[in-house]
Amino acid sequence: MTRFLQSGLRFRQAGVALWRQPEFQLQALLVLALLFGGGGSAYGINNLMVQLAALLVLALHPERVMDFLRDAPRFFVVLCGLTVALPLAQLVPLPPSLWGRLPGRDLLSESLGLINRSDAWYSISLAPSRTLIAFFSLIPMFAVFVLSWRFDRSEWERVLYTLVLLGLAAMALGGVQMLGGNRVLLLYREHVHAGYLYGTFANHNSAGLFFVLAITGLLGLIGGGMARARRHGGRWFQPWVRVGVAVLLAVAVVLTQSRSSIGVLLMVIMVAAFGYLYRMDVSRTRKMTFLVLGVLVAAGALIGLQAGTRFGSSFDRFERLDDVRPAIWEDTITSAERFWPVGSGISTFPEVFEVDETLEHVWAFHAGRAHNDYLEIAQEGGVVGVILIVAWLVWIAWAGLRAWQGERRWQGVAAVSGLAVIGMQSSIDYPLRNQAILCVAASFLSLLVHAASKKDLNK
Repeated sequence: MTRFLQSGLRFRQAGVALWRQPEFQLQALLVLALLFGGGGSAYGINNLMVQLAALLVLALHPERVMDFLRDAPRFFVVLCGLTVALPLAQLVPLPPSLWGRLPGRDLLSESLGLINRSDAWYSISLAPSRTLIAFFSLIPMFAVFVLSWRFDRSEWERVLYTLVLLGLAAMALGGVQMLGGNRVLLLYREHVHAGYLYGTFANHNSAGLFFVLAITGLLGLIGGGMARARRHGGRWFQPWVRVGVAVLLAVAVVLTQSRSSIGVLLMVIMVAAFGYLYRMDVSRTRKMTFLVLGVLVAAGALIGLQAGTRFGSSFDRFERLDDVRPAIWEDTITSAERFWPVGSGISTFPEVFEVDETLEHVWAFHAGRAHNDYLEIAQEGGVVGVILIVAWLVWIAWAGLRAWQGERRWQGVAAVSGLAVIGMQSSIDYPLRNQAILCVAASFLSLLVHAASKKDLNK
């Protein structure tokens, strides 16, 4: 009995020690984000659970927060601070003599005048509650930065394993959902189509992007860490296992029937092919031959899958381009011009877009998003939002080049590839308005900081 109690005590102590590890907390936060954060802004309570968990881990590591703010690359810390500060700055109340002169506030000023509240103080944001929620959504992103700061290569490899395994788990759940006609085990039941694979997401585009990001996680495992483990006989590191996992995740991407995700998947496949060919100890001619044959095989497989299957319905969607996005983009530009250069406030698009929606573009559904995050940020954040976008892109390009010149180049390739596919889908959708995708994007940003550094940050 005493031995049993001692074993139980040791197990409890080991569990407590594991929970206190930042690596485990980051992995737990990613799992929680995938389970509860895949519904977008329409599921506030679910997102709140992820945000509260992020606040908890930040409270457990105040010293790590200060360490990150003090020692992380200055430009990166400044970008993080400005990104978080933008929605907060838009919530500061301003006197009527000031906010009434801001562009696009004439309708609000007239409305307040009708109820005898012309002297009311108001913020830059025209929907303060939505902007405050947008600020809360950035807390998990900051928690990812703090937790992963000073991770070494092996710790990042385990985080990438977690991302790949989460992709496989979401794929398995989505497969069960599809077998049940998308009537069972759905986490979100609104706007569900029978032939799409959703997994833990409410939107098939977000689901497809997540599977692509899981594939990019495999790119970060091409480097020396895999070679070390392979020498110890690890089966997971065998090439055929990695290729098989990538193929499974690629099939999941196609089954989501997300055109944007299938498009960025092709880019990731080309990067992966380049990576494996780069590491092959053969002549340049043979490498080019392998690359051409791979492209031909992939093209033939895509053609062969198009007829009479679920895969075929995915590719048929490329022929149906009757899309309302260009009309929404045109009106979003008009709306951005109305509020330029201060913007209407982060996450206020659904509240103000209809003012500038032209009659010939009105359709049966409410345009809750611009389906182009760059245009939407320009409309909501004004010139500051545009400057932040450009600054992030410049930093990612600089850090990616620096990572390629270092010893952890393939972790840098994985990070840049993941951020690139998010950036490309952002031109026709809004992936970063999803809490789960935002946490994964933050992980890739932090991984890029690690890959671009000249030495292990924990030393």
